[in-house]
Amino acid sequence: MKKFAIEIKWGILFSVATLVWMIIENSIGLHDVYIGKQARYTNLFGIVKAFFLE
Repeated sequence: MKKFAIEIKWGILFSVATLVWMIIENSIGLHDVYIGKQARYTNLFGIVKAFFLE
């Protein structure tokens, strides 16, 4: 059962980090004004998530 608790903890952490990133993206205009730059910054955040949340 302890393995499930660890998986749930990391799943919640990953979800919260992604939600916070989406709010930041929306607030700085990456979903409307700077849509052309959105893919670059999202991929950079993906690299950060891969290293720090794994």
